Amino acid sequence: MLYQTFDRFELEDISHLNRVSRHIEHSELTDETLNDRAFYKAERIEDIVSESIEYEQLHRAVSELPEVQRRRLELYFFGELTYEQIAKMEGCKYQAVQCSVKAALKAIKKFMK
Repeated sequence: MLYQTFDRFELEDISHLNRVSRHIEHSELTDETLNDRAFYKAERIEDIVSESIEYEQLHRAVSELPEVQRRRLELYFFGELTYEQIAKMEGCKYQAVQCSVKAALKAIKKFMK
């Protein structure tokens, strides 16, 4: 009886140690490892400034497009309409909308270089 009690205690102790071990951090915690695990990672100031400049350039490029190209581009990308839907709205052909959007993208890429 004593042996069985001791054996059961030993098994329970090992089980408890295994449960505790699963919850103990086994890696070194540093600012870098904690930042890697963060849900919201802080951006570097250089990245924030660079992104802001790119957005500003993009807005300027879009604002310099002809009105028809700008409207079709906005409907396609932000309005999430298809070329067919835009063509039907504007009473034109699918190819005209497609060409406008492609020309707008080409102009924006040229402006951003």
